[in-house]
Amino acid sequence: MLHFHRQLDLEGPVVSCNGARVKNAETSEVLHEHRVPEGLAAEVLTDGTGRGITQNFYHTDGGLYVRERTPWTDLYQQRTGSDLTFFGDLTRLAGESPLKIIWVDDGKNVAQLFPQMEARYAGRLYVTVTDPEYLEFMALGVSKAVGVAAVAARYGIARSETLAFGDGNNDVPLLEWAGRGWRWQMPVPLPKPPPIRYPRPATRKPASPAP
Repeated sequence: MLHFHRQLDLEGPVVSCNGARVKNAETSEVLHEHRVPEGLAAEVLTDGTGRGITQNFYHTDGGLYVRERTPWTDLYQQRTGSDLTFFGDLTRLAGESPLKIIWVDDGKNVAQLFPQMEARYAGRLYVTVTDPEYLEFMALGVSKAVGVAAVAARYGIARSETLAFGDGNNDVPLLEWAGRGWRWQMPVPLPKPPPIRYPRPATRKPASPAP
């Protein structure tokens, strides 16, 4: 998200990770933050690792940690412009409390996994599908509506004076909260990952993430 913020030469707070964090890009003031509890993050990581699924771990240090390069990390980077940190075994991050975790996989597999994970983490995590290939895990109560409401409260902006645009399922709470909300669909299908595989990196202990 910060990549687009800078690209558009914007200033002020950035609502990121589906609203899990709201942070001023210039002053680093955190207006709102809601993390995935440590134990649940470890459970999601262990489950995803066992299934061989590409996982994106959004660390509170601002880093986006992945195990290794895969067609799915390439796809995600192509779409978002995110800088990736290749960390090796993500279960070593057990004990950390991330902003969110995304499983990135084939859309058909994500569609099958979604009801299973929604049932498994019912009452414990917010699980949703954003793009067809993304199954996202966040703390309960996280939404873009909550994030934008924190911005409005900080700057004294009335809810009726806000407007929002969105194109995904996770945008619905925001569009309903805003004074005016518009939803549109992507005019061009997003690219699919290339049918290639990458070798695993040599085994070595990477640097530990910043606390």
